[in-house]
Amino acid sequence: MYDNLDSLEGNLSVQGASRDFLTETAKWARFLGILGYILAGFILVVGIILLPAIFSETNPDSISASDPIKMIVSALLYGIPCRYLLKFSKHTKSALARNSSTELNNAFGSLKSAHKFFGIVTIITIALYALMLLLFVVIGSDIGFF
Repeated sequence: MYDNLDSLEGNLSVQGASRDFLTETAKWARFLGILGYILAGFILVVGIILLPAIFSETNPDSISASDPIKMIVSALLYGIPCRYLLKFSKHTKSALARNSSTELNNAFGSLKSAHKFFGIVTIITIALYALMLLLFVVIGSDIGFF
């Protein structure tokens, strides 16, 4: 992925507290990545189980037609940063074991991608909230609420 950033292998010098911090961070990233995949899988299974309920005549009022679809999409989106966390963990452990700056570059590239994903999702969420607020103000003033 980022192999062209440093062509020299075995030149990584991470010592002391930095090595300990990276080792512990890799462990936590692996834990969160696995836990995230489990949660995403659970949400995906529930969404798939509820999918036939939206076409059933005995559909309870508490399940809207879009709920299972939203759950499936959410589960798939939730899996993306989990993948990046697991890649970060794998590359970090490999970099520290082999003293490879290339592996550490790959690890930080995966970490960057995870944070970039979170940032994009946050921007989209804030934009949707702003749009909803604007719509509420416009609709509310139109019907004389404000």
